[in-house]
Amino acid sequence: MPAAYGNKSRSVHTAVRDLVSLYLDARGIPSTSKRTPTSLSDSLGEDALDPDLALDGVDLKVTSRLRPFRISEDLEMAQRTAAIRGTMLGALIQWRSEQPIEQAYAIVSLDDFAKLVRGDHLPPP
Repeated sequence: MPAAYGNKSRSVHTAVRDLVSLYLDARGIPSTSKRTPTSLSDSLGEDALDPDLALDGVDLKVTSRLRPFRISEDLEMAQRTAAIRGTMLGALIQWRSEQPIEQAYAIVSLDDFAKLVRGDHLPPP
Protein backbone atom coordinates (compact mmCIF):
# COMPACT_ATOMS: atom_id res chain seq x y z
CA MET A 1 0.00 0.00 0.00
CA PRO A 2 1.53 3.36 -0.96
CA ALA A 3 2.81 5.53 1.87
CA ALA A 4 0.46 8.35 0.98
CA TYR A 5 -2.65 6.14 0.95
CA GLY A 6 -5.55 8.25 2.20
CA ASN A 7 -3.33 11.25 2.84
CA LYS A 8 -3.44 14.76 1.46
CA SER A 9 -0.65 14.01 -1.05
CA ARG A 10 2.51 11.94 -1.27
CA SER A 11 4.76 14.99 -0.89
CA VAL A 12 2.84 16.35 2.12
CA HIS A 13 2.85 12.87 3.68
CA THR A 14 6.62 12.57 3.22
CA ALA A 15 7.20 16.03 4.69
CA VAL A 16 5.01 15.29 7.72
CA ARG A 17 6.69 11.91 8.26
CA ASP A 18 10.10 13.60 8.12
CA LEU A 19 8.97 16.30 10.57
CA VAL A 20 7.76 13.66 13.02
CA SER A 21 11.06 11.80 12.67
CA LEU A 22 13.10 14.97 13.23
CA TYR A 23 10.96 15.91 16.23
CA LEU A 24 11.44 12.49 17.85
CA ASP A 25 15.16 12.43 17.06
CA ALA A 26 15.58 15.89 18.63
CA ARG A 27 14.03 14.50 21.82
CA GLY A 28 16.40 11.55 21.94
CA ILE A 29 13.99 9.01 20.43
CA PRO A 30 15.70 7.44 17.40
CA SER A 31 13.43 6.31 14.59
CA THR A 32 13.83 4.61 11.24
CA SER A 33 11.92 6.16 8.36
CA LYS A 34 10.40 4.20 5.49
CA ARG A 35 11.58 5.26 2.08
CA THR A 36 8.89 6.79 -0.10
CA PRO A 37 8.04 4.58 -3.09
CA THR A 38 8.49 6.31 -6.41
CA SER A 39 6.58 3.81 -8.53
CA LEU A 40 3.87 1.19 -8.20
CA SER A 41 6.43 -1.61 -8.29
CA ASP A 42 8.27 0.05 -5.38
CA SER A 43 4.98 0.14 -3.44
CA LEU A 44 4.63 -3.62 -3.86
CA GLY A 45 8.22 -4.43 -2.87
CA GLU A 46 9.36 -6.44 0.13
CA ASP A 47 9.26 -3.32 2.32
CA ALA A 48 5.59 -2.63 1.49
CA LEU A 49 4.56 -3.50 5.05
CA ASP A 50 7.20 -1.33 6.69
CA PRO A 51 5.70 1.35 8.93
CA ASP A 52 6.15 5.04 8.16
CA LEU A 53 8.43 5.24 11.21
CA ALA A 54 9.80 2.44 13.36
CA LEU A 55 10.81 3.01 16.96
CA ASP A 56 12.09 0.46 19.43
CA GLY A 57 9.09 -1.88 19.70
CA VAL A 58 6.60 0.57 18.15
CA ASP A 59 5.49 0.96 14.53
CA LEU A 60 4.08 4.39 13.66
CA LYS A 61 1.70 5.20 10.84
CA VAL A 62 1.78 8.90 9.99
CA THR A 63 -1.26 10.44 8.34
CA SER A 64 -1.66 13.88 6.84
CA ARG A 65 -5.35 13.36 6.17
CA LEU A 66 -7.14 16.66 6.69
CA ARG A 67 -10.87 15.97 6.74
CA PRO A 68 -12.49 13.78 7.80
CA PHE A 69 -10.19 12.19 10.35
CA ARG A 70 -10.44 8.41 10.10
CA ILE A 71 -8.80 7.59 13.38
CA SER A 72 -10.36 4.13 13.80
CA GLU A 73 -9.44 2.89 10.33
CA ASP A 74 -5.95 4.41 10.40
CA LEU A 75 -5.17 3.07 13.89
CA GLU A 76 -6.45 -0.40 12.95
CA MET A 77 -4.21 -0.34 9.87
CA ALA A 78 -1.20 0.59 12.02
CA GLN A 79 -2.03 -2.18 14.51
CA ARG A 80 -2.48 -4.79 11.75
CA THR A 81 0.83 -3.83 10.17
CA ALA A 82 2.59 -4.06 13.53
CA ALA A 83 1.03 -7.48 14.21
CA ILE A 84 2.08 -8.82 10.80
CA ARG A 85 5.62 -7.54 11.36
CA GLY A 86 5.74 -8.97 14.90
CA THR A 87 6.09 -5.55 16.51
CA MET A 88 4.61 -5.08 19.98
CA LEU A 89 2.64 -1.87 19.26
CA GLY A 90 1.08 -0.03 16.35
CA ALA A 91 0.34 3.67 16.80
CA LEU A 92 -1.00 6.52 14.70
CA ILE A 93 0.37 10.04 14.35
CA GLN A 94 -2.37 12.38 13.04
CA TRP A 95 -0.99 15.67 11.70
CA ARG A 96 -3.10 18.80 12.18
CA SER A 97 -2.32 21.23 9.38
CA GLU A 98 -2.81 24.47 11.31
CA GLN A 99 -0.65 23.33 14.24
CA PRO A 100 3.10 22.82 14.74
CA ILE A 101 4.25 19.22 14.43
CA GLU A 102 4.55 18.80 18.22
CA GLN A 103 0.77 19.32 18.40
CA ALA A 104 0.05 16.28 16.20
CA TYR A 105 -2.02 13.59 17.87
CA ALA A 106 -0.30 10.37 18.92
CA ILE A 107 -3.04 7.75 19.14
CA VAL A 108 -2.87 4.29 20.69
CA SER A 109 -5.47 1.96 22.14
CA LEU A 110 -5.87 1.91 25.93
CA ASP A 111 -4.27 -1.55 26.03
CA ASP A 112 -1.26 -0.31 24.05
CA PHE A 113 -1.06 2.79 26.24
CA ALA A 114 -0.74 0.53 29.29
CA LYS A 115 2.02 -1.44 27.51
CA LEU A 116 3.86 1.81 26.74
CA VAL A 117 3.64 3.03 30.33
CA ARG A 118 4.83 -0.35 31.68
CA GLY A 119 7.59 -0.53 29.06
CA ASP A 120 6.35 -3.86 27.70
CA HIS A 121 7.26 -2.81 24.16
CA LEU A 122 10.98 -2.62 25.00
CA PRO A 123 13.27 -5.61 24.47
CA PRO A 124 14.58 -7.25 27.66
CA PRO A 125 17.90 -5.83 28.92
